[in-house]
Amino acid sequence: MRARGTAPQAINDVHALLDEMRLRKDSAEIDVMRRAARISTDAHRRAMRATKPGIGEFAIEAELMHEFRRKWRSAPAYTPIVASGAHACVLHYVENADVLRDGDLILIDAGCEFDGYASDITRTFL
Repeated sequence: MRARGTAPQAINDVHALLDEMRLRKDSAEIDVMRRAARISTDAHRRAMRATKPGIGEFAIEAELMHEFRRKWRSAPAYTPIVASGAHACVLHYVENADVLRDGDLILIDAGCEFDGYASDITRTFL
């Protein structure tokens, strides 16, 4: 431990250690990863059930956020993308401000973070 106000004396390269940690997961880590994936799956299903012509992309985002937040210690891993119509072809569209029209494709890219592990699910549907 360094004293307050002193600079570190060395810079250590931790890439090898981090690479190894990314490669191998113990059963507890796998369980947390599965939980994050399950929460995200539940959120996507909830959003799909709420989808109908006339609803705003923001309302679909709210359904995702509701499911993420109602699960203990869960939060969005990144800003969700809910894109309909022409927006579904825009890379990293995050305004989520349009209204769904009948026949529009809807793209949802959203995942939760749970106990430090993030999931990432992208789906396009009609």
